[in-house]
Amino acid sequence: MASSINNLTALYYSQGRYKEAKPLYLGAVRIALHSLGIEHPNTQTFLKNFYEMLQAQGRCASVEEFQQYVEEQLRRTEVS
Repeated sequence: MASSINNLTALYYSQGRYKEAKPLYLGAVRIALHSLGIEHPNTQTFLKNFYEMLQAQGRCASVEEFQQYVEEQLRRTEVS
């Protein structure tokens, strides 16, 4: 499931549809973190792709800033 979401997100990203891509990246990251763990190659790929999109938009300059951003976004979108 997370791989399919990541693929759709990559398509949106390549088309410059960043606003639509962002929540999908977060969804793929959330699914991968919960089902595969942080060390899994797919999780790492989803995080890398999300980081590259944010960098392209000038939103995250460093890995540390990205980590904080992802943690904050995951908290904000957490399902109760």
